[in-house]
Amino acid sequence: MKKTSRKTSGKCPECKGTGEATKKHKDSPDSKCMECDGTGEAQRFQMIFWGYDLFPFILGSRGFLRDDGLAFCPSYNACFRPLKVMSLEDGKKFKAALDELEKEHKVVTEALQKSYRMRVQQIAPWAIKNKC
Repeated sequence: MKKTSRKTSGKCPECKGTGEATKKHKDSPDSKCMECDGTGEAQRFQMIFWGYDLFPFILGSRGFLRDDGLAFCPSYNACFRPLKVMSLEDGKKFKAALDELEKEHKVVTEALQKSYRMRVQQIAPWAIKNKC
């Protein structure tokens, strides 16, 4: 996966220096502040959660709601349609619980996959080149 280079172009003139203005691509002429999304206003951050197609089917980050109903999340430098908006404190607790669930899911999934690889190896040793 190709990394997108982000060049810092200094303090944001819109929000009076509280955020960093960054460019998405090196050839992009315009830059947006990672903190105010170009609005120029100091934002009250909340935890924003939105749907995702892989487990745990929810992603979240601190961000703020915009007038158009989308949420801007500086850590992703992107906008999302929120499923749930929480206070930072409550949202961090919920995100920690999601992260724990995701770790547990990974451990169980890896064990299950290893078990099935061993079973395939038993019934079709020619099918899997690497031993488990």
